[in-house]
Amino acid sequence: MRLTIGAAWLAGLGFSAWSALALAQPEIFGTSAALVDGGSFSIQGRDFGQKNPAAPWVYQDFEDGTVGEEIIGQDEGGFWHQGPPREPIYSQGKQRLPSEICMLQDYADDNNKQFGLIADCDTIYMSGWCYRDDWASTAMLSDNQKLWGNFIACDDDGTPIVTPGARYDTYFAYNTGHMEINDANGSNLYNNWSVGCNPMLNQWFRMERYMAMGTVNGNNGVTWVAANLRKLGEITGTFFTSGDPYCSWYVGHYFRNTSGATLRVYWSEVYVDSTLARVEVGDNAVWANCTHREIQIPSAWRDDAITVTANQGTFPSGQALYVFVVNRYGQPSGGSAVTFATSSGEEGVPGQPGQPAVIR
Repeated sequence: MRLTIGAAWLAGLGFSAWSALALAQPEIFGTSAALVDGGSFSIQGRDFGQKNPAAPWVYQDFEDGTVGEEIIGQDEGGFWHQGPPREPIYSQGKQRLPSEICMLQDYADDNNKQFGLIADCDTIYMSGWCYRDDWASTAMLSDNQKLWGNFIACDDDGTPIVTPGARYDTYFAYNTGHMEINDANGSNLYNNWSVGCNPMLNQWFRMERYMAMGTVNGNNGVTWVAANLRKLGEITGTFFTSGDPYCSWYVGHYFRNTSGATLRVYWSEVYVDSTLARVEVGDNAVWANCTHREIQIPSAWRDDAITVTANQGTFPSGQALYVFVVNRYGQPSGGSAVTFATSSGEEGVPGQPGQPAVIR
């Protein structure tokens, strides 16, 4: 199954993703009553912009899965993946929230355990909570982990057939990392070797990735990767000189078992969209000063009002929190005070605080 987002999707929103004209900063006037996890709440304000559809392209908390079975595919509202032995599965091996089901990529029996989406995508934003379980204390022996990838061309079942277009690799054994952009013809355009290794083993952390390819020869492409609200690396420039946008997007599609190295990678609450426009709840009134934020799930979006399904994540009930609206250009509003009135159960395990940083 192939989907098309990118230019067609963005045109449906009534704007060019590559316009230099920035929107006014979103402003929140108020919200509905105190938030309840899983309940609906509304936000009133102005300059939120348009987002159609309001919902993200894919949101998976994996709670509908059966432990031990492979995750549902893209045609069922989940993610593309290969079959056994390369399939990610549902698991409760690690849990960010009590009793939750997560997705597991276990590299013990195969080097490839990718999940992703097959689509002509020129713009993609992803957020998810990740736990790298170094259960055998061997992960740091590995000299190649391909954490993110966009491929230039695929066959009918989504298997890549041309050099990766964009990727983020880390090399635990050498304590370094690498971001790369390749043209549609496979030639290399950019490399960034300053992203570091950042293994972040045996802890829950929030991972984000954004890529906008820009226009042909437009010098307006951008991609970045962030962990716990801190950018690890960024590349900007001309991302393709001819041809079509990348055909696919993968996460964690390779782990080299150097000297017996192995790793189990768990994912919770994976959110994927074709725009930076989103709603988040954070622990500080200033976006850049937040050390913990939880993404919310929009169901209706107008320039002056948004409705979302509340996602408490690991925030305790009663904690002073702040809701933010981010527009399609990555501009956040100021924070508007909120609290979660009740909890759906015992609070979970918070992610490790990151260094304050503005994530655009």
